[in-house]
Amino acid sequence: MYLVVHYVVFFFFKQKTAYEMLRSLVGSEMCIRDRCLAERIHGSHPELYKDPNHKPEMALALTQMEALCQFRAPAEIVQFLQTEPEFRALCGETEAQALEDKANPETPCTDELKHLFGSFMRRDQDMVEQQLGLLLDRLSALDQPSDTQQLIQRLSFQYPGDIGCFCPFLLNYVTLQPGEAMFLAANEPHAYLSGDLAECMACSDNVIRSGLTPKFKDVDLLCECLTYQTGAAPIERGQQVDQHTRLFTPPVPEFEMIITSLGSCDEYLTSPNHSPMLTVVVEAAEATVCTEDHPEPLILITGQVFFTPPGIQLKLATKQGGMLSLYSARCNESLK
Repeated sequence: MYLVVHYVVFFFFKQKTAYEMLRSLVGSEMCIRDRCLAERIHGSHPELYKDPNHKPEMALALTQMEALCQFRAPAEIVQFLQTEPEFRALCGETEAQALEDKANPETPCTDELKHLFGSFMRRDQDMVEQQLGLLLDRLSALDQPSDTQQLIQRLSFQYPGDIGCFCPFLLNYVTLQPGEAMFLAANEPHAYLSGDLAECMACSDNVIRSGLTPKFKDVDLLCECLTYQTGAAPIERGQQVDQHTRLFTPPVPEFEMIITSLGSCDEYLTSPNHSPMLTVVVEAAEATVCTEDHPEPLILITGQVFFTPPGIQLKLATKQGGMLSLYSARCNESLK
């Protein structure tokens, strides 16, 4: 069973802390989501990038969850360049001016943003620490710091002196509610800040690191591979298939995710899958499952994991006062 599931998809749960977020924030957990890039760097550096596979992923919130995802709209970044002098200093005056001159809602500014981000990421540590100290001193004197400024104060407390503390000026800061999801498209920067999540990804171990890790850092590759797409971070709320099922379908064939929910005194017969499915019991009380081949009800307990082969229907049921919440992952059966 393990080999089959491993071939299909990785599916696991995480509890993210601000410390973990910081490593992801500056690219230390930036995953390679472009197959051509994965094949190229695996061929040139197989000791660093272990396989030729890409690594798309989806994060589905279990609790309220903070995250950074995708570059902000250029006008928002420009606003921070004009109001946060320490951030501007790290980006560079020439790069900041170039983005200011180009940024507007109708004109792409990919090259300007790429140059600005590359300049920002390559600043030496002494300058980063100096500018972060100046920023924190200034923010501490404010009566009402903004949400973004408060986030930076929190990050600097968790990981002092790191360039990642400035990244909220560049990336969208979002809060997901339970049952909302983010799909990380090809080569988009992201970070999970706090909260519990179920994360599903393709079968790869490729990671581009650029900071906050003792392992090999590849800032140049990180800056090269990003798409520099800008705009609001996409938050997915899924498709309501029926009364009990919500389906989250990303634009990749490797996986899709399903939330199944039952209330008190409910019964539900699932549709048969065409591919193997792995399910985690997120919450259960007075709930059971059975199949046609195994009609004896099995009591479900929070934290259980079970595997459903292709072609099998599950009969789920709850008693008076019971409830059930299941998170499942399978191959993408909805992508046309």
